[in-house]
Amino acid sequence: MLSGSSDVVFWGAVSLNFSDLTSGFPISDQHLNQTAYKNASFSVQLLPDITWDQINVLSIWDIASTSDFGHVTLPRNESDSVLDTVYTVFDNCKNFSNNYRVRWNLNVEENWIEIGLEAGAPTTYYMAFGWANPNRTKELMSEADVTVASFTEEGRPFVDDFYITAYSECKLSSKDRTAIGVFPDVVYENSKNGIMVNNTMLVYGHRRDGVSLIMFRKPLNSIDKKYDLLVYPNEDLRVIWALGLMKPPNENQSHFLPQFHGEVSLVATTGEVLHYPNPPTPVLRVERGVPVKFLVQVGHDVALYITSDSLGGNATLRNATETIYSGEPEAEGVVANPHELILVPDRNTPDQVYYQSLYQEKMGWKVQDFDGALSDMYNTSVHLDDQVTFFWTLSEDSITIAALGVNKSGYLAIGFGNGMVNSYAYVGWIGDTGKWHLNTYCIDGKYPLNIHPTNENLTQVRCRSEDGIITLEFTRPLKPSCNQNDKPECKNIVDPTTPLKVIWAMGSKWTDEHLSEKNMHTAEQGLQPVKAVHGFMLFLSWGILIPGGILAARYLKHVKGDGWYQIHIYLQYSGLAIIILGVLFAVAELRCFYVSSLHVQLGIVAIVSASYFHVIIGKGAIPVGIAALFTGMKHLGERYRVENVHDLSWVLIIWFMIAALTCKSDSMERFNLNTSSQVHI
Repeated sequence: MLSGSSDVVFWGAVSLNFSDLTSGFPISDQHLNQTAYKNASFSVQLLPDITWDQINVLSIWDIASTSDFGHVTLPRNESDSVLDTVYTVFDNCKNFSNNYRVRWNLNVEENWIEIGLEAGAPTTYYMAFGWANPNRTKELMSEADVTVASFTEEGRPFVDDFYITAYSECKLSSKDRTAIGVFPDVVYENSKNGIMVNNTMLVYGHRRDGVSLIMFRKPLNSIDKKYDLLVYPNEDLRVIWALGLMKPPNENQSHFLPQFHGEVSLVATTGEVLHYPNPPTPVLRVERGVPVKFLVQVGHDVALYITSDSLGGNATLRNATETIYSGEPEAEGVVANPHELILVPDRNTPDQVYYQSLYQEKMGWKVQDFDGALSDMYNTSVHLDDQVTFFWTLSEDSITIAALGVNKSGYLAIGFGNGMVNSYAYVGWIGDTGKWHLNTYCIDGKYPLNIHPTNENLTQVRCRSEDGIITLEFTRPLKPSCNQNDKPECKNIVDPTTPLKVIWAMGSKWTDEHLSEKNMHTAEQGLQPVKAVHGFMLFLSWGILIPGGILAARYLKHVKGDGWYQIHIYLQYSGLAIIILGVLFAVAELRCFYVSSLHVQLGIVAIVSASYFHVIIGKGAIPVGIAALFTGMKHLGERYRVENVHDLSWVLIIWFMIAALTCKSDSMERFNLNTSSQVHI
């Protein structure tokens, strides 16, 4: 719905012709958007130079959108008798759907009910309304008394009395040619003995701005007792209704009949739409980054374009401004040779634009844009240390940037520079009140006092947080317009011909006031317990269980029975199970699995070797697994700055040295025993 502007006024015109109505004039200085009226009476003071002789049509008019919110035609002489006017005012109304309603007047004394069916549907559609048989509790369509209303191909309204014998399209029985399905009453039994079986009388019908209205009158107590149901005015009645395609007459049948099946095509037509706040044209919803193809085939005098102006028709002719997102004067075509118009909404496209004709106003309606995946809206992306995904799209004089954190954090920062020192940063965060922020800084040191706010020229700025994952987006010029000697941010130049070094950071909290050391801590502190559990589980597997299983197979075979084998199997499978759990635990918490690091690659090789190969290669998995443990410790220290990684690495070295020396000593002892036995023999 296009809301009325502050220029909704009483409007006068000489006729209902489109050009006369749009070129009308205000008749009062009273604006109607200041008070909500409901069953109110008030006086309207005409402007000094306006008289009633000038007004043939009185309208509630929105000047900004040239929209008619309702009008009346004033009689000019006695020939315009009120008695000859068909009133479309009803006492009652019921909405069946967003585009279909029924209105009615009841006159019990004169034994009739007057019904008006109103729907926003094409002229090829029928509107049906009727009474269900009160004796039926299921399949209510069967034995129902229904009136079907529609328009002929010449645009004349008509109504017909129908009776439903089966919920199916009409057909004739092959045996006795009796009618089965949805048929007019006259098909079952034509009028005889002065009794009319079609007791529905057309009162009035019109079609305006894509809305059909047909009025008809039916008796409450019909003389046709076979196909008409008795209407009790003081009792609740179950009604049925329908809206669908109407099948015109052909050589096999002479009646208009409802069509139950088949596809419905959307037909584009042209014509002025006065009631523009709720036009019959559809609202289009498109995803940013996904191309949308329009086939323009409504004639050579209608050129389609996508614009920010709600009226269209070239806003410059009204001394207004607009932004054109797609389309040109050549975007016109016919059915035999349609023109293809492509719209690719991006992140800079507003949430709502309009498809319109370039030459005529108010021919189209809304295009609503919604966000898709960032990968669809940006041309290029790269992963920064597997923790931040960086997106960008270059244009002639600007760059549009987005950054998406992989892990939960309180803020997300990206910057340009060789390192944190002497860099330019963009920090996005969500405040305590839920409001998002995105500030720019220059950094000339490693401490909070070295972070200085700047005032860069950013546009199309967004920042949001979903489940703690922060996304920030903005557009900035490649080269700031200020002098490099004026401000620090004036030196922040992006040269598209040279590689750009990007830095990133995440933390638990940020503020645009006084920064402290707490703001410098990384968000990975919250992940250190996760990595500690992952490391302990992998150490338990590669450092104890799997080596223990190998030692059991090597040194316990002299034990009677298969005890050594059971110990070997239990320890090996337990180790593999804990390895898999440790990997899944880390992946689930980090929400990613990258194989680019040496630590992950060694881990995969060790798991595959231990799982699918045995003996020689299986033993070789031990040093690979140990190497994976040490690379994991190195990874933890370099990326997440864990202070005691060096000490933990030495503990691992000592542990494996003790295990190796123990195995070596046991092997020498067994060798001596075997040698002594041989000499004794």
